Amino acid sequence: MSELPVAPFDRKLRAAGKGMRVSQRASVALRDSVQRLAERIGERAGELASARGKRYVEKEDVQRAFLEVVLGLAAEEGR
Repeated sequence: MSELPVAPFDRKLRAAGKGMRVSQRASVALRDSVQRLAERIGERAGELASARGKRYVEKEDVQRAFLEVVLGLAAEEGR
């Protein structure tokens, strides 16, 4: 598994913290969490595309996978 760089996550944490100090471990934890989440969304998007008989993932597959994985929303029937 290739890793995303930590620096962008560190910058986001610092910006959101409005002057709070951010540890390296916090930045790494955020990066790892986002990476795991992206992998789960990607896996689900692939399953959705496959269920449609497609060999490629489309924008709608990713959006639907996001709703299912992150928000826990069940897929609507007939989509």
